[in-house]
Amino acid sequence: MTLHRWTAELKTAGTVLLIGMLLLMTVSGTASAEGQPDYADTDNWAYFGIGEDRTADVFLVPSTR
Repeated sequence: MTLHRWTAELKTAGTVLLIGMLLLMTVSGTASAEGQPDYADTDNWAYFGIGEDRTADVFLVPSTR
């Protein structure tokens, strides 16, 4: 096997390995993403502790985009 052929095969194998790793990272990243939070659980609430003596509650809803 000539040196030129060997380096060409090495580049091809490296490219295939790189593409495979990128696909694996993409799939594993989406598979491990959490679903929607359970807002019935008070641990998932954002609470500032301001205005406890007031008669109205204010809810902050950030953009989801």
